[in-house]
Amino acid sequence: MTSVIENEDLQDALDGMGIHEVSIVNTFGNLSKDVMQNVFGDSSGVEDFNGLKPIFNYDHQNNLEARFLVFKNALVMYSQHPFERDARLLHVALNDLENFHQKKVVVELMCTRTLPEIVGFSMAYDAIFRTNFKEDLKAITPKTLDLQVLLGVCELPYKGKMDLEHWRRNGDFCGIVGAGKAEDVLKKMTDDRITSINSWMKNNIDFPFDDVKTNKMFEIVQQCIEDPVGYFTKVLEDSFSSRSADTLTRVIVTRNSIDLALIDGEFTKRGKKSLCERIGNTCLGDYKDFLLTLVPASAALITPKTTKTPKKKRGSFFPFR
Repeated sequence: MTSVIENEDLQDALDGMGIHEVSIVNTFGNLSKDVMQNVFGDSSGVEDFNGLKPIFNYDHQNNLEARFLVFKNALVMYSQHPFERDARLLHVALNDLENFHQKKVVVELMCTRTLPEIVGFSMAYDAIFRTNFKEDLKAITPKTLDLQVLLGVCELPYKGKMDLEHWRRNGDFCGIVGAGKAEDVLKKMTDDRITSINSWMKNNIDFPFDDVKTNKMFEIVQQCIEDPVGYFTKVLEDSFSSRSADTLTRVIVTRNSIDLALIDGEFTKRGKKSLCERIGNTCLGDYKDFLLTLVPASAALITPKTTKTPKKKRGSFFPFR
């Protein structure tokens, strides 16, 4: 009897981020009753209940469910108003600050958004969760250096903040200040922002400033302010390496109408492959096609629904888990 886990078509349908829905449907639809009774039947590591051996391995079930949710989560995030989307991202992050990845999300939101955007998602946070995100952050203990850096980022005065982010995104910036001055003006705005941060940290954090300067979170704050394109390029590279669909979705959805084309260019320069190529080689099914619609020059890579994804080298059943 062939186990579903040993089915090569199913392996191919799960060998990447997301899931190849057509292959999954065809595979399960063609299984016999006897085989279906052994779906995910390896229950090793699952405790018996009243002496009865579970039919299913619940880890496999949960992983399969998570795979199907990857596309749904991406679509829902894209459909949300940016203020609601960022408020929900912030809420998830604040409830899991032991996770370094979630600390980075807080920094991203506070350092790569314009002042109107910060005000907008702050109001959305208040309305959705009936609390203020700064108060939620202040209530977290213990007050580690990482946490104090995050508090500082959220409490910083926004002098120059709106201008810096606004002008970075303004296509007429060179025409307004002159092509020869644009780079210098942006550098001056960036330096002013970093100076403001350094000053606040020196006066308000209960740690020596030398410790602050070498703190990883503080380095990320500076990266987000000085070079957001470079920062998000690195985050994308890490998302492919770790098979993190959540991170990949977040960056593409939140930056697609801002600077995703610039990020794609930097990504291609660093890795010799475009973002579209990496998505096409790593992601599966509807999730892959959806992401490709958000990245420029990707139409040729979208998989027709009537074709089957070419088989790749067989890997573990849930390779990104």
